[in-house]
Amino acid sequence: MAQALELAEPNVIDEELIRNCITTVEEISISEDKKREFKQETALEDIQALTFSFQNILKIDNLHGLLSLVKLQLDNNIIEKIENISHLTNLEWLDLSFNNIGTIEGLESLIKLTDLRFVLFHESGNNDFLTCFLFCIQNLGLFQIS
Repeated sequence: MAQALELAEPNVIDEELIRNCITTVEEISISEDKKREFKQETALEDIQALTFSFQNILKIDNLHGLLSLVKLQLDNNIIEKIENISHLTNLEWLDLSFNNIGTIEGLESLIKLTDLRFVLFHESGNNDFLTCFLFCIQNLGLFQIS
């Protein structure tokens, strides 16, 4: 599975991908036409949940204007650096599992974050990464370091 992701061209987060990845609870019970209409007509600042799973995303970018975003799912991509999310201050749920992460920036400002899902895809061997990660989750109140 991981090799298939590596062979594909890295994907860029743009408005088209954002609109294709909008998710809502209500989406389960509505028709395909209604889903398409909802995804096209929803203002970017009103989007509450995005699921970018298995999109071969290399870099987190172009998420500005998503002021209402509460849930961001970025699992199973090829992301190497957590960045460009510090402005998503309403974020409560973030899934970064199964990426190639070696650097983390900007989690400290996500003060509403209560659910951080993070499974390393490979061992980075980077002590600075581990120190930054532990600092971030301690500040989020998700982990106590004594």
